[in-house]
Amino acid sequence: MRRLPFWMITIVCASLIAPVFSVGGQEPEPTPVIHTVRSGETLATIASRYNTTVRDLIAANPRITNPNVIYLGQEIVIPPGSTVANTPGADSGTPTPTAAAQTPAPDATITPVPTLTPLPTNTPFNPDTAPQNATPIPPINAGVMFETGGTVYALSYPERMIEAGMTWMRSQIRWNAGDPVTAAQGAIEAARAWNFKVVIHVTGIPAQLGADPAGYTAQFAAFLGQVAALGPDAIEVWDAPNSGEHWPLGLISPAAYTDLLRAAFESIKRANERVTVISAAPVHEPAFTGRCDANGCERDLFIQGMAAAGAGAVADCIGIRYTEGAVPPDSTTGDSRGAAAYFVPLLNGYAAAFPDKRLCITEIGYLSGEGLPALPPSFAWAANTTVDEQAAWLHQAAGIASTTGRVGLFLVYNVDASAYTTVNPLAGWAIVRPDGRCAYCQAAR
Repeated sequence: MRRLPFWMITIVCASLIAPVFSVGGQEPEPTPVIHTVRSGETLATIASRYNTTVRDLIAANPRITNPNVIYLGQEIVIPPGSTVANTPGADSGTPTPTAAAQTPAPDATITPVPTLTPLPTNTPFNPDTAPQNATPIPPINAGVMFETGGTVYALSYPERMIEAGMTWMRSQIRWNAGDPVTAAQGAIEAARAWNFKVVIHVTGIPAQLGADPAGYTAQFAAFLGQVAALGPDAIEVWDAPNSGEHWPLGLISPAAYTDLLRAAFESIKRANERVTVISAAPVHEPAFTGRCDANGCERDLFIQGMAAAGAGAVADCIGIRYTEGAVPPDSTTGDSRGAAAYFVPLLNGYAAAFPDKRLCITEIGYLSGEGLPALPPSFAWAANTTVDEQAAWLHQAAGIASTTGRVGLFLVYNVDASAYTTVNPLAGWAIVRPDGRCAYCQAAR
């Protein structure tokens, strides 16, 4: 047999080996690293773990439409070139590229579900042990379903929420004119992944509303219609419209807010009549006690003004906010700030203003600085509140609300905030504390 020359053998071998290499001599792209979200993690902590940034994480994960909402078991693609940081508590080694999610990623298509459908409940309190010295609220409908939930900033503790008997999640969005509806989509997907019902709380930009009230109201209402089309269970319309921080100064008015609520109600119901519309919850404004004008309005006066303007006809549920408590919820004395600081009188005020409407407590929380830096001076009224008191008072308040026959939702403020500033110490209201403890959850067992 004739042997091939050495140079021909070299060419043949090279031709067989060549397909192993990509065109242009470049190596094939590495398999992306996938991180599975664990309890307590946020995008910021994940970015720090991999020596990358939140912005790069969002760019690598188009399905993350709301950077404040990620959920346990979600798969996060880590940008190429990132490395694991050597941080205390971090797992050693590099995560495997094929790490499996603990729960399946939610589908992009959201199926609307009926709102406030009666479900088996494991609400942790016992109405029989509710305080007996609380002034009773006249019931209007003994069949109102009472359910609990909480405001989330990053859905890091869904298991703790379930442990506490919560079936609802509340997510907040601030809408800037022209913003797409994708932020709401992300919050709805996160809620559905854990079988939570979801309230999308949408507020706007006061300056934009003030510059063109009619035009901005129409745009805002149209946006809420888009949100409704995604199938949330409820939409809360605006935030604290009696305050100059949330509504244009010089334009504050119960009637003006009711006009916006009416436009929102009509737009939401056209898009999805099954979505529950919740009116905005006015905030306590101590500086305006006894006053209601274009620059600010006392909460009780604003509520009465909303009722007179017809808000009851354009809302399925009337929103209530109570985050200033520093004594047990059945108390009517003991707080130097006066009647506005007590829970039961607040409920009675709403019941009197809206005698034929269901009430939704969209924010209820007790501020505690325990385990955190000293509370800012403007929040000194909560300086002596402990985390155990926070837990006990929340359960006690739920017991009171559930026996009224008027309250349909009881949403704790909040579950997982980590921000803590001199302006708003959000983390002080969180039921899951920095050390992971949740006295409120444990009390539900």
